[in-house]
Amino acid sequence: MTKLYLLEISNNYPESHWFKFKHPEGVDAIEFSQSKKIDTEIETTFEKNSKKTSSKILEHDFFFSDGPNFISPKFSDLIRSEQITGLQLMATSIAINKEIHTGYNIFVVTNKRNCFNEKKSSFEPLLPYLPDGPRKYTSISLDQMTTHDTDVFRAQEDFTRIIVSQRFRDLCLSNNLNGLKFVE
Repeated sequence: MTKLYLLEISNNYPESHWFKFKHPEGVDAIEFSQSKKIDTEIETTFEKNSKKTSSKILEHDFFFSDGPNFISPKFSDLIRSEQITGLQLMATSIAINKEIHTGYNIFVVTNKRNCFNEKKSSFEPLLPYLPDGPRKYTSISLDQMTTHDTDVFRAQEDFTRIIVSQRFRDLCLSNNLNGLKFVE
């Protein structure tokens, strides 16, 4: 059994650092959050026009966009060297004020698991006319008693939530990665 954490955007990640996801026509950004491996190579770019310098924006290792999340070369190398399970890294580039940066990867979570403690979590119906339908969680308690065979996965109960293992969290913290936080 391993302790679980919610992976979220850090409090110090500025809203002004969100990127615009550029992808070929016919590719839907939701494909990257379906908890499955993507078998086709997709050429993507993330763009940002900003008054801030590239170096200020690139201080982070976990980036957010109007599409999928993506990570820095440093974070990508750590995931590969430590053989983190439950992820697929897809090469992408970023453009800040038209200056191209390579070595970045889209953070594709390939697994989905049940992990919420339903008795301790709070939720309401996503659609009021479907009380037993999809849920909107207002507070989440992770079920720490379940066992999981992967370092990273999406919550079956809410696919927008990324769950990580103690090992993943500890590696990120010991390597001083920026842009992410872990919530028990």
